[in-house]
Amino acid sequence: MEHAARLAQAVDGEAVATPLGIVVRIENPSRPIAIDRDALASLPGQKLFDRMADGDVIDAAIALAKEVADVRPLPLVRNLKATHTNPDGYFQFARNTVKAMAKNFPAPAKCVDAVEASIKRKFEDGMVYEREIFLALMMTPECKALRHAFFAERAASKIPDVPEDTPTRKIEKVAVVGVPDDTTGEAVKAFIVLRQGQEATADEIRSWAKDPKHGLTGYRAPKKIEFRDSLPETMVGKVLRRKLVEEEKAKAEKG
Repeated sequence: MEHAARLAQAVDGEAVATPLGIVVRIENPSRPIAIDRDALASLPGQKLFDRMADGDVIDAAIALAKEVADVRPLPLVRNLKATHTNPDGYFQFARNTVKAMAKNFPAPAKCVDAVEASIKRKFEDGMVYEREIFLALMMTPECKALRHAFFAERAASKIPDVPEDTPTRKIEKVAVVGVPDDTTGEAVKAFIVLRQGQEATADEIRSWAKDPKHGLTGYRAPKKIEFRDSLPETMVGKVLRRKLVEEEKAKAEKG
């Protein structure tokens, strides 16, 4: 997070040229800020940036290409040494954070192990180690389940004999939880993310929920409704209902 924040401060609405022969422009029309070259130079892996382009990105790319076209031997990214002031502490922090966010999934923690290898191993050894991790993870039940879910989701959207112009529901995602309520102690609240371009009102949702044909008894229908742009989710897209409950409890305590 610290490095990301420093990069965001250093590069904003400007362009950078890399030894990979790529010129990247990062835009922020609402708040253009000149590049802080010193801040950018202090970032880990700063050797990836060869040149700053203050003007036209295309001109900068052509100029860089002409300069390096005849340079031999070509610089290899694999030869850039990865360093960190406190690698053991940094990777332990990263590992603890990832494990807390993805408790039941082995791959995220193994990703940290693979990145750590770039600091502590030679390039060839690191590539072998990364390959071993990849092959081992492919055999895990979590990997098999995710692959099944991936293809099942796509198959579900291509039901035979259902026209492509079939109307879809307005709601993209929804989470229903119990939240503190001054009158009843706890009330049902629905957090709703609408599909892009769709509109709905709280009264419309309540009317749908109270319709007898949907089978919801009175106490199950949401008393409170909140529309959101997104919902808190795990790394694999599962809605974190616990976080929503915690947010509501915090609001209730503040009054």
